[in-house]
Amino acid sequence: MIKLQVRSLTLDWIDGSTIAVDRLCGKSFSELRVIQIETSDGMRTLADLFSITITEFRNEFASSAQTKSGDETLLLVGDCTPFRRLGANHSRGTLVIQGNVGDRFGERQEGGRLVVLGDAGDEAFVGKNEGESIVFGNCGDRFGAPLAGEKSGIRGGDCLVYGNVGDRACERLRRGTIVFGGDAGEALGAQCIAGTIVVFGGVGEAWGMGMRRGTLIFLSDPSSEPGCSLSVPKYFELSFLPLVWKHLRALQASVMAFCESVESQRLKEINFPTSRWVSRQLGDMSIDGQAEVLCLRRITQMSADNFAVESH
Repeated sequence: MIKLQVRSLTLDWIDGSTIAVDRLCGKSFSELRVIQIETSDGMRTLADLFSITITEFRNEFASSAQTKSGDETLLLVGDCTPFRRLGANHSRGTLVIQGNVGDRFGERQEGGRLVVLGDAGDEAFVGKNEGESIVFGNCGDRFGAPLAGEKSGIRGGDCLVYGNVGDRACERLRRGTIVFGGDAGEALGAQCIAGTIVVFGGVGEAWGMGMRRGTLIFLSDPSSEPGCSLSVPKYFELSFLPLVWKHLRALQASVMAFCESVESQRLKEINFPTSRWVSRQLGDMSIDGQAEVLCLRRITQMSADNFAVESH
């Protein structure tokens, strides 16, 4: 594992795209020191920006496969807010940011795992294709949005955001499972094409605007106005929902186990539900969309012919 401790910096911005697992892991200390990084004040070396440490991955409970993956772990410690495009094109191993990170984190992620133990800036995971993405803090605007000139945003993989997310998150989502443990801003899931978005908190105005397919799941009825025309709600028992919750709990457990090996503080967890009962609406009806909006329900009484429900 390579640990990079951020030095005291006064730079306006730093191009973080070079600071990647596939470019750094496996190199010697002397090779790492002289790697060139573009900054607002010209080119700097990795040693100018960080204190560099190479350590063995130590976890007495880890399997040989986990130990090997630990050799492809890059840990950045400190305030990484000036760094732009950290985790760009990440494809293997694990990149952990123990602090906040700047804009466009995880741009075009292709695989592997990206973890932020703080907040992420605007346009996190734009153009993401695959892999696991976890942010324990908040994210800015345009989370997972399409890159300029592209027709779709996130195309696959899993994202867990434990805090809040800004406006226009998951615009043109095409595939993948996205979870927001806090609140989401305006225009969530605009022009959604496919994929699943789960929101544990509140949501801003105009959510679901122009969505054609995909699934929005709310733990309670949104108090804000949607940006789409929805069908009359109907109540269903959906057998696939427990599989979604099981998958997300397994992902969270795996992330927590890994973080404990590189981070000592206790990290917050999402308490995923078990419910399979929902109210279901289709939209955007104005464009013949077949996306679904699901709001979880609890069963209060049941008979052979009907049942009564309440908000989860």
